Amino acid sequence: MAEPPESDVSSQWLELSVGEMTYGAAALARTPEGQVVFVDDALPGERVRAEIATRRRNYLQTRAVQILEAAPSRVRPPCRYVPECGGCQWQHATYDKQLEMKRQVLVETLRRAGAEAPAPELVPAPEAYRYRIRGEFHVVKPKGGVGSHELGFNKRRTYELVPVDDCLIHHPNIADALAGICRALDQAGSGTLRSIRLTTHPTRRELLWRGLGGKAPAGLQEALTAELEGYLVHQDSLTVEYEGAAIDGRAGEPLVFRVDSECFVQVNHAQAHNLYRLALGYLGDRPGGLVEGYAGFGAMSIMAATRPAVEARPTRVTMIEEAKAAAVLARLHIRLHGVAKAGVLAGRLEDKLFQLEPDEVDSMIVDPPRAGCAAPVLAEVARLHPQRLVYASCDPATLARDLARLQQHGYRVEAQALVDMFPQTYHVETVSLLVPA
Repeated sequence: MAEPPESDVSSQWLELSVGEMTYGAAALARTPEGQVVFVDDALPGERVRAEIATRRRNYLQTRAVQILEAAPSRVRPPCRYVPECGGCQWQHATYDKQLEMKRQVLVETLRRAGAEAPAPELVPAPEAYRYRIRGEFHVVKPKGGVGSHELGFNKRRTYELVPVDDCLIHHPNIADALAGICRALDQAGSGTLRSIRLTTHPTRRELLWRGLGGKAPAGLQEALTAELEGYLVHQDSLTVEYEGAAIDGRAGEPLVFRVDSECFVQVNHAQAHNLYRLALGYLGDRPGGLVEGYAGFGAMSIMAATRPAVEARPTRVTMIEEAKAAAVLARLHIRLHGVAKAGVLAGRLEDKLFQLEPDEVDSMIVDPPRAGCAAPVLAEVARLHPQRLVYASCDPATLARDLARLQQHGYRVEAQALVDMFPQTYHVETVSLLVPA
């Protein structure tokens, strides 16, 4: 690569001193004139030469192409697809540094929104790689019908596809299956499929698949079964187990749930145990009437309702879930686990909370998507006034917004944990306990 020229905002190159990390993978820097610059592939405290990728009125988006002064936490990314692939953003940092950056991003995001919270407990992932039990791979079709199918991801900040034959953050069962899936696509064809969603059992060679963006070609299930020797290939659903001993100390058989490709599942199975452990602990020893919003297939409610200490179980459980398939699975799990005094309301949380009265709700769990809770949901929370509200979040920006709103409704954050569900990426998972102020 040719040596870049000295810093000049009118050119394609800048020499920058890098400051703090921002939510969204990039580090923050400024030009001598004060222009805000977001820098991919850089770490706090580094000095870099960066190439300008995008110019906006209020900021520049850049990528570090030469490290002039490296941070002590910088490491060589082990994946050969870094930095072209957009799946991982922080493989160039030690894992300890990643945790530190996520904590800083969370704390700063809450501060800027005016959301007060205690220092978060940090819960590192047991494994920094090979943890994802679910992933979505784009289908890269042969050009002109010549060659073989490939699977891949979007190139960073583009929709251009990067074919891969391995992914270091996916479970070995998924990584090992990629070549066989490509052969099956060669055999059966890919039709109009845009991508394939894969879910694996954490400990058994079982693989659940679903084609997305088009109709799966006839014969693909048979081709997958033939090419993935040693796998049990599912097209409808599979069972996933959680070890009760790791969640609340219970002995005996693990907690079993059936999941399909459409319902939400925590992709880091090991860290899901820690998330559920914290959430159940936040509920306390007398949860009373429990409502779980955005309940999915009902994992947390079922776990709460079957806790070893009978007195620590809710007096009644109400799960609310918009996705019809997940609501069906939640009802199935109520029956499978023999939970009495439990029900499922199928529909949007903001619509169903109106059906409840304050004397029915002593505690509540919400685990919304990245968009966070709709404003009517938070208003209904204030009306129902649970004594304990457990809020699981995968986006610190919407979490900060919602916590600030809940403060206005008379709540305060009593405890908070950062459960690192997504090592090597900028994504931040938290669980917070709110109580009346």
